[in-house]
Amino acid sequence: MLSLGVPLCTAQQQLPVKAAVFTVRNLDDPGDADFDTILSDTVRLEIENAGYAVVDGWKKLLKAGEASPVHGPRAAELARGVGATVAVTGFYTRPDAGSVALSVQCWDAAGETLLAS
Repeated sequence: MLSLGVPLCTAQQQLPVKAAVFTVRNLDDPGDADFDTILSDTVRLEIENAGYAVVDGWKKLLKAGEASPVHGPRAAELARGVGATVAVTGFYTRPDAGSVALSVQCWDAAGETLLAS
């Protein structure tokens, strides 16, 4: 039986969960790099604000000509390659002038399962 006394470790002692945040891509127009960057930076900031430690280096693991992943299995593989336990992918479309439909997913890198969407 566990005692409900002192916690095993405080929040400050817990290491932050590492997340690999991949470039958010436009599925309809791959040439929209500036807007890809704006959305990617925004998602990255939100992940950091949620308390995750964002790790980089996944671009070095891409195959020649390979785009940022938008699906779990490849994203999870790349995330594991940089020591992250969470992979964050995203994509968007522009259904009409002035609007954006954004989809962001968080994947468990070990089990390649969807955590949140």
